[in-house]
Amino acid sequence: MKFFVPPLKTVFRLKQTWNFELHYETRNETLWNLFSAIPMEGYFDRLYSQRRRLRCDVCLSPDDELTVDRIFIRKGSNEYNSVTFRGKVKYNGVYHTVRFWVPLADVNGIEMEVIYR
Repeated sequence: MKFFVPPLKTVFRLKQTWNFELHYETRNETLWNLFSAIPMEGYFDRLYSQRRRLRCDVCLSPDDELTVDRIFIRKGSNEYNSVTFRGKVKYNGVYHTVRFWVPLADVNGIEMEVIYR
């Protein structure tokens, strides 16, 4: 295995289906509203402790293209390590522009090919 930390704005294409749990949080709104039965609008009034537990299953398709928008890694705060993506994902045969973040542990399993650095 080769170690690889992508620079910001690196664009890559998924080579395999990528399944992960999306957190209920405003930065994930575009992807949340595609994959969840509970729309985010109007539901964000929940208590923080309730919101933290809400998740929805997401399944991104091969050939979806994502751009690395932000990488957050902080010593002593492993639960907050994450990568934020922007991109176009296919859902029900239509491409949608999305922005979302995923915990670093979920990102490490992506099968992808780099398109542009």
